[in-house]
Amino acid sequence: MLALLLFTLNANAEETTVAPQAPFWQLKTQSGDTISSAQFDGQATILHFWATWCPYCKVLQPKLVELAKKYQQQGVKLVAISLNEEDGALPQDELAARGYSFPTAVNGDEVAMKWR
Repeated sequence: MLALLLFTLNANAEETTVAPQAPFWQLKTQSGDTISSAQFDGQATILHFWATWCPYCKVLQPKLVELAKKYQQQGVKLVAISLNEEDGALPQDELAARGYSFPTAVNGDEVAMKWR
């Protein structure tokens, strides 16, 4: 799956640079809470698109956690968006079973298409 690292770019006083804007998204977590890109506006955020059945995601997740931990003093956040799941999948429970606590939104198929 895909992991994106998004940083807010600072414009140099001598040069005008416009930072690319990430697409807006709003989804629910497994527990029904709303989570959206607006919550992370202006923050460096690792956005991890994944699925519970994905073996590559399972290998990637420890490295993403390590990266987020390494840069947490600078405000980096790790957020996941689960997609392409089978009926009955419980992504947040799967992350907890793997020992992770970063939030994950569910049913993110449409949001993933915005990043193509």
